[in-house]
Amino acid sequence: MHLKLFFSKFFLLASANVLGMLASFGVLLVILSVYGTAGLGSITLVFAVLQYCVLFSGNGIENYIIREISSKRQLLEPMITSLFVIRFLAAFFIYILLIILIQIIPSFSEQASLLMVMGLILFVMPFRTAWVAQAQQQSHVLGWFNLGIDLSFFLGVLLTTVMTISLEAVIWTKLVTEILATSILLYWVNKRFGPLQKPLPWCELKALIGRSWHFTFYPILRCFAIGSDIILLSFFVTTMEVGLYSGASKIFFTLLALAAAYIVIIFPRLSELSTSNTTQLKKELMSYYKVMMPLAIIGALILMFFSEFILILLFGEDFVIVSSSLQMLTIAFVANFSGRHYRQILLVSNNQKYDLRVVFFSSVIHVVTKLLFIPLMGINGAAFGTAIGEIFLLIAYIFICTHLFKKRVL
Repeated sequence: MHLKLFFSKFFLLASANVLGMLASFGVLLVILSVYGTAGLGSITLVFAVLQYCVLFSGNGIENYIIREISSKRQLLEPMITSLFVIRFLAAFFIYILLIILIQIIPSFSEQASLLMVMGLILFVMPFRTAWVAQAQQQSHVLGWFNLGIDLSFFLGVLLTTVMTISLEAVIWTKLVTEILATSILLYWVNKRFGPLQKPLPWCELKALIGRSWHFTFYPILRCFAIGSDIILLSFFVTTMEVGLYSGASKIFFTLLALAAAYIVIIFPRLSELSTSNTTQLKKELMSYYKVMMPLAIIGALILMFFSEFILILLFGEDFVIVSSSLQMLTIAFVANFSGRHYRQILLVSNNQKYDLRVVFFSSVIHVVTKLLFIPLMGINGAAFGTAIGEIFLLIAYIFICTHLFKKRVL
């Protein structure tokens, strides 16, 4: 992909993501102003639990299908409805598990009504077909779809908070927004790539699940690692402190979303190259790395230097207490962004088993470090654990890729 075309695609997708994140920040500020830091902490915990549930319901299988379609190993049409079936069945079992967890975990029981409603979104997610646009290298559609959801949710929250003071109404607004946006996207996919075909036979669906399990478990482990901050903090600190930390966490996840937009663009292209020219694959990936990595470092340094100012500007003076957390999370982002490049090499070269091993050990380090340092450092301990875990992941990726290069596996 020519760099000019790459930057035009990245600009469109990043712009949509940035606008979406601004809308997401708006939601956060509205909730903070109406419900206070305790209300923000409750909503943050519920969204964190939802993220885990979505990933356990098979979210990662989409990346496997994108790789297979981009490399011409699978046809698009039967994959769409096959994914519907797989993820809907998974959503059913995960929702039952969520109900059980609500009964046995005290911090979940306190938010039972919110979690029960939010969990219904699991049954909407199987029909999110934005991955189809990514597989066809139409990443702008993915960006505008996400932007539509974020803006609609922001407007819905504004309307909800005017009409009622119920925190549960915010969750219902999220559910309705997801249903409407997903319906519109599904209509577009059916018109553009349809008509939809029957899913694969059950025996082939099971084979598909078996081949894609590395991709399915990766986002679960990564969310378990990176997203464990909020969950683990809820065991040790107050919901008010969780709400304060969510300010720094929100900025961190905004950075990760920009990095994800970049990967969304290059992954189908790299998958396409992997079937024909390994040398060209490495050359093209390094051309992206040499351009994007300096930009990431410069942006990170600016964010670290002005962390207090940015937190006060976005959330208010109360959030200046998490400036150190934001600085550590920014270091974690730089390591994360660099490591993503090495991961793409493993994925498109069909070496995802090494990727899963590295991610598993880094996830253990994430959680263990946080469990050790949150009691000692409070909310800063969560950020410190994230930074340590991401630095380890980067080092492990470099080691694995260097080893495979020497063995000429890559």
